[in-house]
Amino acid sequence: MSDGDSDPTHLLSPSNYAEKFSKDKAYIISFPTSLQASKSLHEYNISNSIFSNSSISEVSTSVPSLAFFLETKGPTNDGSSPKSGGFISVMDITSIANSQTLFRFPVASNPLSISLSPNNEYLAVSSEEFDNELQVIEINTEGKPVRKVKKPTALGNGRISHICWSPDGDFLVYSNTTKREIGLIQVIRDGPTQKIIRLQLYGEPIKLGLNPGIGKFTPDGKYYIASDVKNSKSEQDNLLPAELFVVKFNFEPDQQHYLLSKQEVGYNLEDFVIHPNSNTIFALSSSKSFYSQQSMSKQDAGELHLLEISPSGAISEVASYPLKGKYPSGLVIDSDGSHIAISIFEYENYGISLGGIQFWNYLETPNKRLQKQNVDFYLPKGVHYLKSIK
Repeated sequence: MSDGDSDPTHLLSPSNYAEKFSKDKAYIISFPTSLQASKSLHEYNISNSIFSNSSISEVSTSVPSLAFFLETKGPTNDGSSPKSGGFISVMDITSIANSQTLFRFPVASNPLSISLSPNNEYLAVSSEEFDNELQVIEINTEGKPVRKVKKPTALGNGRISHICWSPDGDFLVYSNTTKREIGLIQVIRDGPTQKIIRLQLYGEPIKLGLNPGIGKFTPDGKYYIASDVKNSKSEQDNLLPAELFVVKFNFEPDQQHYLLSKQEVGYNLEDFVIHPNSNTIFALSSSKSFYSQQSMSKQDAGELHLLEISPSGAISEVASYPLKGKYPSGLVIDSDGSHIAISIFEYENYGISLGGIQFWNYLETPNKRLQKQNVDFYLPKGVHYLKSIK
């Protein structure tokens, strides 16, 4: 995804939003990439925004294969703050070479996070709109909305920064930044049709840090990796390093959940991905790389973190790697875990302003490490969120 009408310094002051570069875009390239792949770049006009570091796109595993994109913030309004976002754009990506934008439909104002159910039937969307902080939207095989299921009444009106389906599709995990907690929502289905009829809170939520954000289940379903991003982007002083937590959810009635361990992962955590082996994590922090400054010192640069999880759930950092460029914020891993890609909003170049994508190799022997590939993929300024299509 590329936000064409913003600059990363606007993260510090969203009201100062006066630049106009180009239209917002969605790009599709092959991954892992090659020089040959650079000749088959596909781009589409899709409204998107850098004002979210949660999940803003999803891809179905059904046929046709559909991609859903959140408009987290709308276009700029006469050079001032961005308008409220409020749409999901849908693309048919069954054939990458012949992908096409289909339509878009409205959701609540300023959506923050999207998650597609494992059976491709429901989109869970969190937003900043009062009383619509969480919606579950039933969609048909064409990706069109059929009906909406309201949030549980007991959830209240706290800010839901992130939403995620459990691997079996029977629960939703939410991050509530107002109450500083994460919790479970149970999906109640009609017996004969297996359609969702209501949502209800399940068990006691877990208090988690200062500003709970993105979270993901390990591929084996054993653990849930949750984040505490600590600071908001607009904060510049007294920064605290973000943390990743290993959580063991208990899906049995009246049973306790457990926080097993935690690990610091630098300032301004943007995203993390989990290796298919379920015991390796790659985390991306942007640090102070989007701050207004003439030159970026190494201590202000973004970082790529390599971490591992023990069988008992203990998380620790193996190594970290500094990154060149302003605001690295997108991170994906390929299907076998051999390669990862990182988006760079803007490289520090003289002359033409360019963004792009870096590619790294993951090597397990003789010890775990990351190795940057020699070639970067250059794109117009504004690249941020990445999504892997398997």
